[in-house]
Amino acid sequence: MDEFSKGCYVAFSVSLLLAGALEYIGYLTVNIPALTSFLGL
Repeated sequence: MDEFSKGCYVAFSVSLLLAGALEYIGYLTVNIPALTSFLGL
């Protein structure tokens, strides 16, 4: 049971990290063009 819960915890942490990374990448891809156009002005 201990090994199983440890595996679940690791999988949960990895999925959380992946979701955060994807959200951050999406945020960057949305905002970099806006930032560059803003700085271009």
